[in-house]
Amino acid sequence: MEGWTSEAGKTTSTNGVSPEAIVQLQRLSIWDKLKKGDLHTITRQNVADLFAALDPDEKGEIRKEDLNVLRELQDVSFALTDDDIYALADDCDTDGSGNISVEELYKALTQGELAYTLVKKALGKQPKAVSSNSLELTKVIEFLTKEYETSSALWSLPQTLVLFACFVGLMSRRLNLTTAYDMQAGLLNEIEGEGPPYMHDHEWAIIHDVPTMWQWMDSSGISLHFKNADGDLDIFPYPGRVASYNQMIGGLELIKTEVTSPEPCEQSEALRSFYDTVTGQCHRSGVTEDSSEFLVYHLKLDYLHEKVQNLTRDRWVDQNTSVLDAHTLYYNAHLKAFTDCHVTFNFWETGLVKIIINMETFQADPYYNKPDIVMDAIFVAILLRMLYSESTELIPAIRSGFDGFIKYLEFWNLVDWVSIILGAVVIACWIEICFLVSGQLQESILMLPTTALDALVFENRTYLTPDHIQSVIPMADYEARIKDVHAISSEIAGKHLSLRLLVFWYAFVLMMKFFKAFQANPRLDIVIRTLTRSAVEIIHFLIVFSTIFFCFSSAAYVVFGKAIKGFKDQYQAMMMCWRILMGEFDVDSMELVDYYYTSIWIVCFQFLVLLILLNMLLAIIMDTYVAAKQEAGDPQEQLTIWTQIKDACYTVKETQGHIGLYKLLLELQDEDYPAHPAAVVTSKSLRRAFHKKMTKHQADYILRRTVDYIKSTENICDIGLSDTVRLLSVMKVNILKTVEDTTHILDLLSKGVKSAPQPQARYNPTNNRRNDDDDAGEHAMVPSNSHASAVQRALPKLPAYSGVVAPSAGGAVGSGGMRGASKSSPSAGGLSSASGAFGGGGGMGDLPGMDMVAGMLQDMQATLFAMQSQQNHFLDSVKKQMSDQKKYIEERDVWLEQRINAMERRCEKVERGNDKLLMCLQGVDFEAITTIPNQVESALYNAEIGGSSKKAVHDAMPIGAREKLDTSKRVEVKLRELSEKVDELVARGEETTQQRQLLWKIDLGIRELRQKGIQVQQPSAPASAAGRRGFRPGKLGQQDMSRAASKSSSAAEGSIIAPDAYHHLENVEEEAEEDLERRPLRQAAHAPVQAAAPPSTIRIGGIPSFAGGGPPAAAPAAPRSRSEGPARAARGERIPTPPEAQHPRPS
Repeated sequence: MEGWTSEAGKTTSTNGVSPEAIVQLQRLSIWDKLKKGDLHTITRQNVADLFAALDPDEKGEIRKEDLNVLRELQDVSFALTDDDIYALADDCDTDGSGNISVEELYKALTQGELAYTLVKKALGKQPKAVSSNSLELTKVIEFLTKEYETSSALWSLPQTLVLFACFVGLMSRRLNLTTAYDMQAGLLNEIEGEGPPYMHDHEWAIIHDVPTMWQWMDSSGISLHFKNADGDLDIFPYPGRVASYNQMIGGLELIKTEVTSPEPCEQSEALRSFYDTVTGQCHRSGVTEDSSEFLVYHLKLDYLHEKVQNLTRDRWVDQNTSVLDAHTLYYNAHLKAFTDCHVTFNFWETGLVKIIINMETFQADPYYNKPDIVMDAIFVAILLRMLYSESTELIPAIRSGFDGFIKYLEFWNLVDWVSIILGAVVIACWIEICFLVSGQLQESILMLPTTALDALVFENRTYLTPDHIQSVIPMADYEARIKDVHAISSEIAGKHLSLRLLVFWYAFVLMMKFFKAFQANPRLDIVIRTLTRSAVEIIHFLIVFSTIFFCFSSAAYVVFGKAIKGFKDQYQAMMMCWRILMGEFDVDSMELVDYYYTSIWIVCFQFLVLLILLNMLLAIIMDTYVAAKQEAGDPQEQLTIWTQIKDACYTVKETQGHIGLYKLLLELQDEDYPAHPAAVVTSKSLRRAFHKKMTKHQADYILRRTVDYIKSTENICDIGLSDTVRLLSVMKVNILKTVEDTTHILDLLSKGVKSAPQPQARYNPTNNRRNDDDDAGEHAMVPSNSHASAVQRALPKLPAYSGVVAPSAGGAVGSGGMRGASKSSPSAGGLSSASGAFGGGGGMGDLPGMDMVAGMLQDMQATLFAMQSQQNHFLDSVKKQMSDQKKYIEERDVWLEQRINAMERRCEKVERGNDKLLMCLQGVDFEAITTIPNQVESALYNAEIGGSSKKAVHDAMPIGAREKLDTSKRVEVKLRELSEKVDELVARGEETTQQRQLLWKIDLGIRELRQKGIQVQQPSAPASAAGRRGFRPGKLGQQDMSRAASKSSSAAEGSIIAPDAYHHLENVEEEAEEDLERRPLRQAAHAPVQAAAPPSTIRIGGIPSFAGGGPPAAAPAAPRSRSEGPARAARGERIPTPPEAQHPRPS
């Protein structure tokens, strides 16, 4: 909004409102009503007065920006907040034109957001004030949890989409179900369509026992597999082809499963002997084993028929056989696929022969096209990325202890791990299939002598006899090799079936992954929120539904199970009932079993289960859906998924380098060792809790986002049915109370009218007498409703003078009026008695006394008005002082915050400088530095100092000594500059608690630096040598040598210093060289380390740091006030180190 001040950074403008208009606005009575929350007492006149003050030009309309002036009024600040004024402006401008009329302003004040805010205050659900500097730890954890869940779900959405796309592509390319269907449909049509006789589902189908099975095998079975008759080679030129394009591998293998040693029947002896009079045993119970026979497609057709007939004659399949499986393997080069085919004859104990045709198709050469591996690599890469992401969360959770691990095992994390593990199993299964197909299967197929046998067939132009095959390969070896091929193909087919089932379940896992990703956006999360909110109701409903449903399925099983396949057992009966519920059933077949029971069952089932229970389930879901949609809020205010992704990208850029949210949550929620044990969180406490791994930017970011989160959640006021009942009860009480008060007032008025006296002659003060009855027509009489008029006049006045009118007003005063006043106000009893004394009955009394009473009442009224005016003036002055004080405090807080931030930045800069200096001094060899005085002594002793210049002496010194001495000077200058900067920093800063802590921290850092790198080391051997030699005047004495050694040892290394030191001290070296040329060498040797402190004490910023490790002899007293510390520091006095600085707590 133009000209407004808000959180978005908008400016404020009073739109040219004059000071007179502001004063007029300040005096309006509407603000008192707003303070009390009595919006119902606001009249249109109150709003008209406000509108007139906002519209001095009398245009009849005001702009939306004109309401901004209300923020500058003191009374308004106690009645309305800034948010209320913003909401008021929005409620006024409903049409979006920017112009506001009186009626719009009245409706906005009485029916807009303000009324809703009062309702929330009455219910105790108004938003609470939130401080951006300190927050509750629980709120911070709540925000971090919500932020982590939202960001995790949002970033998992594109990953899940890519994973699902790869999954669909791999499922289509690797399983190749379209090719499998086409190939299997061709083979199935050949198997079932070859006849007559046919296999099943045909009027010519004959298989119902073992002999008819052999009859089909000898006729249709051989003819569909083998086109080996004489002359068929011209029609079918390729041996072993089925359905023209499917090449049989080796031949047909008949696998029999039978019981080798039958056991006695579990019946009585009489029944066993009756069932089998020879052995008394059951044929189908006992140990089973498999045996095989082969029909090779290179043999002539006569030999194949002969072998089948021999098997029939030898009763190869008897009463002990349970399963006969005709196993073949086909290869289609056009489709690049193998098909493992099993035609299984199941001989059940009931006498029924169940025929099952089962085929499994798989690729013959999966990676013949090399680019196909790209999609597999993408799928594996996504799984590895998911594994890495989950491991980065699981490992810290395990490290945090058992509690962290338990908290990690929530539902959506389990979904992620299931997707990773199941995906890895799918990949492993596929790799195993590829190795079997490309390796063992192809190798075993190449072991078959197919090429040689086909060459004999083409050479002889007829199929072969067993002797021909025996000439190429022994028949037993050939059959063994075919058996190996079939065994490998069966293993591959089983693994391929397992792969398809794994893919089936993986599709549901990916669906759950999508549900997790959809949680990031309210528009997408509507389904999962509906399911989760209605889960409890649905579970309880399913208990009732399943009970009733199972009763109906049991009844159908009992009635129809003996005749209808769909009801033959409990499981199939339940599935059939579900199909009936969905509308798929055959009533005719049920009526053939029992017409009346079918009618009863169908009517009851459809009425109770279909019409009632199923619709109840839909009602539960729809009710929860509506509630979830309302909870999500207005769809126009919800973020779209692309907007949310765009904001998430900005968030990633803003939070670059931050500590991970999940790691923060683990350490904050650790029950044994929480990172932040305090209940209140500030920016400093967060950084201190994470050992300075957290930057100030991240700490401020977390607090700012937490405040936004709290405001967004508290602005959502969930007013439920109980709150509505409370409001209705309050309204009922208020209405009944208003009705009671109105009834009481009406009773008082009616009693006053009935007890009013007859009309009297109007009092004439000029002649001081009453009019006679004869003159009654010449004078105006008091009307009969004078009592009501007196009551109306008395209501807005004080009780002490209600019903009394001054004589100058020209009104009549009578005892009736006084009595009416006493009835209308409880405090008017004195006036009632006074009127009786003056008037007595119905007449007026002593008129001079009445004048005196009227005058006294007027004086009292004037006095009360004056007192009220003084009180209002005093209240205004108090309010103004409070407002000024509040404004001053706010400005001072802002100023202090700015100073503290500046102080923190400067202290951080000093800390970084100390760290750099410490890094530079890490390679100092102080033992080599202690030899500098000895070298200097030798140079000065051997040089001719008498008439030589400083430069000559300097040149006469050894190169190493000159470099060490120059470097010592440069380090001294650098330390002096650092001390001056710290002094300036202390002089500018204020003595607050945080600043004192920072200064103690700096002092400790410098003290540690002194102890590690620049502690003064007194030379022992060189000094003793100098003392023995006894320097003459003009040479360095013992004290001079000690000072030179102290100064040299307190400097950084020259040629011994690490190379990084030169980068930081280039400017200092140049200044030191110029100063050395200007001053004599003796003055440089005798210069103290620091002018304001002894050699063992280095003063930095007014705080002494003892290089020798010990305190001074007498420490000055600590500062007694907050302002004394900086003043003493500015004067150069030493301030003692507090105990907490001497013994700092471990961070």
